[in-house]
Amino acid sequence: MYSVTAIITERDVRNREKTDVAPPVLPLEIAGLSTIEFTELLFEHEERLKHFFPETVVEEVVSNEFE
Repeated sequence: MYSVTAIITERDVRNREKTDVAPPVLPLEIAGLSTIEFTELLFEHEERLKHFFPETVVEEVVSNEFE
């Protein structure tokens, strides 16, 4: 069975912890963002999102859900 407590840090080729800061992904983390922070996050990942969702979903539906 999988659990959030089983999540571990990614490792680099030398088996050191990666130092990249993970983007907010949990609902409480996203809800805590300001509109500007959310828009910046959405813009940063926009191209990847458009590979999976129609453009109107990314721009309208996701933004409306955030509000």
